[in-house]
Order: sequence, then C-alpha cells, then structure tokens
Amino acid sequence: MTFNPNIPVGTDNLSTSQGQILTNFSQLNTIFDDNHFTWNNATTANRGLHRKVDFPVVLGSDPAITGTASAVYSKSVSGVAQLFFANASQVTQMTGTHSIVANGSVTLQGGLILKWGSSSFSGTGTSLTISFPTAFPNNAFVAFANGVTTTGIAANLTTAQLSGLTQILINRAGGSGVVSNMTVSYFAVGN
Repeated sequence: MTFNPNIPVGTDNLSTSQGQILTNFSQLNTIFDDNHFTWNNATTANRGLHRKVDFPVVLGSDPAITGTASAVYSKSVSGVAQLFFANASQVTQMTGTHSIVANGSVTLQGGLILKWGSSSFSGTGTSLTISFPTAFPNNAFVAFANGVTTTGIAANLTTAQLSGLTQILINRAGGSGVVSNMTVSYFAVGN
C-alpha cells in the first residue's frame, strides 16, 4: 500500500477510486502516527498532539526567518546535530555537547561554551600552553587559571590568556626557578 496524491481527479468514478482513497487514509494515519497521537486515539485530548519531533535533515546554516514567524530546527555544530530556535531577530542554541570529565566542556542555552581542565607543570619554564580538547567554534572570551604544587602551596601564576580558539597560555611568576609537580587548572569561556 502506497499513498497516491493523484486521486481522486474530477473524472474519477467514486466507486472505482474508493479503494485508493481508503488506502490514502490508511497511509496518512500510519505516517501521522510516527510522531503524533492518531486522530482516533482513545484519549480525545491527545489526538493530533506530538509524541516526539524528528529532524531528519541537519542544516548547515540558520534559515531565514521573517516577520513574526519562528522555527525550531537541527543544525550541525562541530559535526554534531544541535537543536536551535530562531525568529527574525535572534538565533538561540537550545542544546549542546558536554563532557563532565577532568578536561571537558559544556554548551549552555544561547551558545555560551564553558571549558575546563588541568595539566601538570614541572621544570624551569615560565609558561605553559594547554590545548583544549575541542576548539571554540566562534570566539574565545576569557580564561582563568590556578596552580597548586604537590605540597598544596598555591603557585604564583601571573596571567592566563587565550591563544586563538584552541589554547590557553599560562605564565608563571618567579623567573626561572624550578617548579616540581604543579597542577594548573583552567577555566575558559567562549562560544
């Protein structure tokens, strides 16, 4: 059984096309049932309401929205499908990837991304560059860092600055003195 959009036409005899029309209604009910409560659902208040919404196409860019219209759609962000809401004046990312691990990130509603992590620092160097597990897709706004030695003494870090969308550069005060097993933790914000 397949849906036939070409029936009935004005010249069709109803008794001839009745089976095709019944097939169409059956197909419409089956297709509608994929995401909705059917029109003959036992709970009248549920009829026609969504049970779920599928987005089989992931857009590469935001659709053009005009006037008072709005849209909910799926768009690729760093190769992962994410859910967005848009109207004529703004686009809001509603979902995001997150990783609650030692070195991770989370995308908040609206597209703000928080990244965190840690790395070890030993030796006589005055700076440490840490690469994020994934880059910020658009902008890197601010970064903070804290260092603690194995003895629990806070280390003197002078600056934490972002290096493009992929790294944080952490500078250590104290010149060329030897540092042994310092853990540097960072927090960065971008979108």
